[in-house]
Amino acid sequence: MSDGPRLPSITGKPIVVSGSGAPPPRAPERPVVPITPMLAARRAEYVRENIATVRQLQADGYSDAAIYDRVRTFADGFPYIFKFLISKDPENAAHIARSLEVLDRMATAELSQHEASVIIGRESLDTYKPQTNGGR
Repeated sequence: MSDGPRLPSITGKPIVVSGSGAPPPRAPERPVVPITPMLAARRAEYVRENIATVRQLQADGYSDAAIYDRVRTFADGFPYIFKFLISKDPENAAHIARSLEVLDRMATAELSQHEASVIIGRESLDTYKPQTNGGR
């Protein structure tokens, strides 16, 4: 019996949780590659194509592991988007759609990479961070 698909961590190494309750050490982050409007347009197109592929594979009844095998390059390059797609959570789908809208605005030079990052960061915080005591 399988525990389900084994998806890689962001670093490509298995996540090991120590008995101390402390999170595992983080790998050094790669520097951010500047995204030009042309690159933003290409990236949005690539992500949309892969979202359509994942959705079609889901509709055809493929398992999460089989879908991962079919779109491995996309899943490894955009792990959070892939995990959001696999979750089938409407809130995650809305977040992906909003992220693509912001990427489209970068493609038309309406937003800078920094502005887009701030927008998505704030929305992610509001959506995914548990709220306590009536707010932040």
